[in-house]
Amino acid sequence: MIEFKNVTKTYGKKTAVSSVTFEAKDHEILGLAGINGAGKTTCIKIATGIVIPDSGDVIIDGMSVRKRRSLALRNVGWIPEYPILENLDTPDNMFSDFGTLFDYSRSETKEKSENVMVKVGLKNLSDKRFSSFSNGMKKRFLIALALFQNPKNYLFDESFSGLDPVGIRLLKDILLELRNRGSAIILSSHILPEIEETADRVAIIHNGSIVVISKLSEIMNKHVAEIKVKGPRNTIIKILERIGEVYEYREKYLIRIGDRNIKNAHDLVKFLDFNGLELESINYGGERLEEFFLRKIKDQ
Repeated sequence: MIEFKNVTKTYGKKTAVSSVTFEAKDHEILGLAGINGAGKTTCIKIATGIVIPDSGDVIIDGMSVRKRRSLALRNVGWIPEYPILENLDTPDNMFSDFGTLFDYSRSETKEKSENVMVKVGLKNLSDKRFSSFSNGMKKRFLIALALFQNPKNYLFDESFSGLDPVGIRLLKDILLELRNRGSAIILSSHILPEIEETADRVAIIHNGSIVVISKLSEIMNKHVAEIKVKGPRNTIIKILERIGEVYEYREKYLIRIGDRNIKNAHDLVKFLDFNGLELESINYGGERLEEFFLRKIKDQ
């Protein structure tokens, strides 16, 4: 388990994160969603001990990162947002160094490194210099290096960014495999569809604070309609508020249906017609994470 407990970090007069509290449980992928600059990477760096918070702590499987950093970090693998690798170095050299660090024998290092390179789609590239790797390939290697260490828990920071469709599919499969074996995973990303497809819960961070934490299943089960109607704005909103929460979204109205009498799109069309609203378009279904996210940060 990875627990953030009332974590605050400031840089001069700027507050990067403020009283942040959330957790990723064992057997769980927690999506940490936010716009650029919201505080996601600061949270990840605090969890790795690279950044020291002004107050609060991160606890990894019962170990305090602030008080027992080396012991706590044995239980977590970190995949940073930007791959910084020496152009003249090779995966083989790095695996050898890490194998020595973790007291692996040469045969163990060779076997483990070959397995993880296959898993991330980089088979037979262990002797190639990083100068020949694309940014996406470098990201895949960092994932392989984290898997090579075989920690219980993982921190992924914007790991989908820069990957091609094959890399994205590989990463999703790896995330689900790690979750199923018992890992606690924090997946930091601004790419909401990837969180929506992969995570069990989502924590939305905005301006350095956690806005909401919710199960993805609860978000997706809410009935939502996106409609475009003609008429005076105030009249439209007043009528729509009779059946649920109303938000203006991309020149349309987004309704989170709360009226039990509105069970499908047909019921909604009848309601609009009865109240004299001229419908131009309608999209009815479960709420998407993007809609939920935009609605929540708009309230802040």
